[in-house]
Amino acid sequence: MKILHLSFHHGCELEIEYVFKKLGHEITAMKFDTGYNEINEFTQLRAQNFWEKNKDYFNTFDGIITSYPTSLSRIFLQNDWPKLLIIWVCNRFDCGIQEEYMDPGFYNLLRSIKDMKNVYIFGNSFIENIYSTHAKNVDIGNFIIKPLGKTVKTDFMYKTYSDEESNVFYIPPGKNETHLLNLSKKIDTFDIQTICERFNENMIEILGYKGVICIPYSWSSIAFFERLQLGIVTFVPTERFLIELFSEGDYWFEPPFNVQQTELLKITEWYAQEHLNFMVYFDSWNDLKMKIKNTNYKDKTTLMLNYAKMHEKETLERWNHVINDYLQFTFVQQHVSNIPEVSNIPEVSNIPEVSNIPEVSNIPEVSNIPVNIEYSENKSIDSNTSCDNKVSIILTCSVYCHSKIKERNNIVEDDSLERADIYVKSVKKWLYETSLPIIVVENSGYEFPELEFEKDIFKQRFEMILFNETTLQEAAYLKDNYSKGTHEVFSIYYAKRQSKLIAQSACNFIIKVTGRFYIPEFEKYLKNHDLSKMKALRQNNELSCKIVGSHIDQFSFIFNKRCFYRDEYVKYENDYIEILYKDKIDSLPNENVLKCPIFEIEATLDGKNETITKL
Repeated sequence: MKILHLSFHHGCELEIEYVFKKLGHEITAMKFDTGYNEINEFTQLRAQNFWEKNKDYFNTFDGIITSYPTSLSRIFLQNDWPKLLIIWVCNRFDCGIQEEYMDPGFYNLLRSIKDMKNVYIFGNSFIENIYSTHAKNVDIGNFIIKPLGKTVKTDFMYKTYSDEESNVFYIPPGKNETHLLNLSKKIDTFDIQTICERFNENMIEILGYKGVICIPYSWSSIAFFERLQLGIVTFVPTERFLIELFSEGDYWFEPPFNVQQTELLKITEWYAQEHLNFMVYFDSWNDLKMKIKNTNYKDKTTLMLNYAKMHEKETLERWNHVINDYLQFTFVQQHVSNIPEVSNIPEVSNIPEVSNIPEVSNIPEVSNIPVNIEYSENKSIDSNTSCDNKVSIILTCSVYCHSKIKERNNIVEDDSLERADIYVKSVKKWLYETSLPIIVVENSGYEFPELEFEKDIFKQRFEMILFNETTLQEAAYLKDNYSKGTHEVFSIYYAKRQSKLIAQSACNFIIKVTGRFYIPEFEKYLKNHDLSKMKALRQNNELSCKIVGSHIDQFSFIFNKRCFYRDEYVKYENDYIEILYKDKIDSLPNENVLKCPIFEIEATLDGKNETITKL
């Protein structure tokens, strides 16, 4: 598609340029004439004048994107633009716009978008959707697309730390770093060199620094994601210390921030759960001094770059989802418009024989409209040697852990939100990094709202089986059973029985993986083995069951839902499921059992709060 992007923000311009070139589209940035480069009071009249002057140019494009400020969208909304219009809300939709009572037309235009099939509006962070809907009564939905953080110039560039790394840190020249306090001067007292300046060109210059030290001023920023993509270690105050600093001087934080509602900081990118592992938080100046000295910069950068890779794929999927949705809409519109007028329908008596009606099997599927995506190189893995396995992966999850199970299994992790976040991170990796069918089963009633988008765009190979075993009649026998494995086996059995994906795909092999773990090399490994000849798959450590698989014909034997209640397994009643799995698989012919190698994985906490790096 040929797309025009309108924005006053250079960072947004570079962001959109990278994304849409990566997706294979032709993208042009609009350069504004003198007199139209201010964001303030972009009124109905100014918008109309701009439309009249440029409408012929606009019509040479297949679609329009507006970013910062949102008021640019009124150029097209008030002129009934019929083609694709994407409104990417960045930094509050009403920035530069008068209050609603002074300019109700703009607010009403935005509210009317829900009835327009060619117009898409969404924020670049959660705060945009929350602010629009709850503070201003302009509902823009729950969908968001965060900044990706790459530009054409910074693609393939990232930070590498060496033993000769300079000890110079970058401080952005924002209000909090210069007016709230002189952050550079403060850190100079630690005998640590800093430079506080603006970049002349782009973020590439930041690669010359050891890290960034800053005091957050925003809910989200493109700069945050640019540093993420470059792998630059960033130091920020803890939430507690940030509020302490704000209480001491003239701070700035984007509205609708309120120091009395600090819980909202959790939805900023700086303090979001998924970013905690690679940010470095300091709770005092002495703490900062120690962390500057003791942080393992190489490890932090590795975590950032691994996350950045997944973030890029997810972000491109989201942009592509919007474009593909519009293409499906236009496809339907074009074909509907070609249907002949119904006024010429012949008399019933003159209808020809139905036997002459042509076959309709060649009508194209709307979902098969081609879209050019260049980034999905991970989908072709060892194509010369791959086996045609029809395998499904069941990821077992239990967000709200039973107290007796925790006690028996020495599970110390007690934060349900943290458990959910670990699962979500893993599931997304399975979806964005592999092409395997994924079935998530959760047995404690958690609904995974974080995966609603993925449930839609990966609907051909992603399914969630969600239930609460305490309210499920057929799971009543588990009420007084405190074996974690027994509950998990029921989940696996239940998922297989309920799964439409397994039933419809003619799956011949099912592999259970504990939901919190993602195995980067797993798909490649499976493609190099013919699972049709295998009865079972086991982990390298035979007394571990984070990975267990079976041929569909052996499923009821390996994953029997009442595994500890059958007479022949009485001896296991007080033992763990690992022993049962081992004995069952040991009973099968050795040549029909696939034993996995040791897989390297990203450091992941298990339920006992132990860090796992190998499976």
